[in-house]
Amino acid sequence: MSVIDESMRPMLDTFIFETTTLLDQLDEILLGAEKEKSLNDDQINEIFRAMHTEKGSAAMMGLSEMSERTQRAEDLFFLIRDNPANLNDENSDLTFDILSESSDFLRQELGNLHEDPDGYQPRDA
Repeated sequence: MSVIDESMRPMLDTFIFETTTLLDQLDEILLGAEKEKSLNDDQINEIFRAMHTEKGSAAMMGLSEMSERTQRAEDLFFLIRDNPANLNDENSDLTFDILSESSDFLRQELGNLHEDPDGYQPRDA
């Protein structure tokens, strides 16, 4: 039995494309910000919005593991957006690592889903 509900199948390619596009944007932001060891307000907001969109899209598709992983990243950026001082020298490397790991997890899941939508088995978030 497929993880993707049959009624959602027509939207699968769009979901994969849009989520991959958001992950590409996220990676671009992260590469620049990691070099600078900081994120500006626009970057923080853009990361938050990307995670929020990815979370909602994954939930809509019934992909709870992907939705849960993006929820964690969204929560982290909610705290940072609410108080940018939460992203300081002590935890910036950890924050970038968490986002990179989340991006890698999502990319792997999208690849697996694209390769074999009927046999796709989600990994634990």
